Amino acid sequence: MIVEAEQGLKADVPAALKWCVGKFVYVRGSELPLHFMELKRFIIDDAIDYSHLFYLRALRARLDDSAYLDNVLRKWMDGTAVQAIAEAAAHAATGLGESIVLGEFSPGAGLTGEYVKLLLERGASDRSALPTLIRYEGYGVPAYHNRFEILHRGAGCDVAYCGENEAVASGVDRSRHVLVLNQNQSLRMDDPGGCSLNDFLALHSGGKVIALRVTLGEATAAHTTVKGRVIELPAMSAVLTALRSTGQAWHTRLVHGFDEGFLIPDGGEACGLLIGYVGVLQAPLGKFAQVPPNR
Repeated sequence: MIVEAEQGLKADVPAALKWCVGKFVYVRGSELPLHFMELKRFIIDDAIDYSHLFYLRALRARLDDSAYLDNVLRKWMDGTAVQAIAEAAAHAATGLGESIVLGEFSPGAGLTGEYVKLLLERGASDRSALPTLIRYEGYGVPAYHNRFEILHRGAGCDVAYCGENEAVASGVDRSRHVLVLNQNQSLRMDDPGGCSLNDFLALHSGGKVIALRVTLGEATAAHTTVKGRVIELPAMSAVLTALRSTGQAWHTRLVHGFDEGFLIPDGGEACGLLIGYVGVLQAPLGKFAQVPPNR
């Protein structure tokens, strides 16, 4: 869950100040701005996610071109972290059986599911032990229900969408589920989210993945996004403590300075993206280190 901070970062910031994402227009050869064009929300958020989604679908049609896949994804997926999240989800799914269900809190346009499909299909072409994704479930606010199902229905697996409270409260057997808490996506899309880290960790499933923006300081810290939203980021140390308390062998990776341009510079503690996973396999994924559980 994204916690909204009660006040801005500094007392001397005017209350009427509005942060905008856009571009300045100049007369050719002049250094004075003529006009500021604010980018609308659907351009900032939806256009980015849609372009990534359809790009991934194009890549699924050319599974043999792995060099093209790896080089271009680095450029296109900055800010979404979809590559690292999907790789962790696919790794957590290994060993759960021939078929799995992927459930994602705050899925947005469903980039994680699309990339997991791609990875599992690539694995199948390499005759690896990766399972098949038979169902992709999204958990979030009702406003994204129709969009999610329209984008993913008939796109390689069954699909369903429900509210986060319903997903947390349901008594479904999740032994073959890989659940993803995508706090980074909810922050990007201004989706407040309803599932806390503690609620998520309490769920029982075959595998789990977290993608959390964190502060490297000792305590929770407030930061402002480029869209003017003031949020509180949890301390990485507190998140690691919560992971240890589950008694499971989590593996984590910190991406220092992840997507720094999304947060307004405020001189506070450094931030990053913490990605973690737990699954049946104990062998670590590259760049991930084990978090020793409490016994």
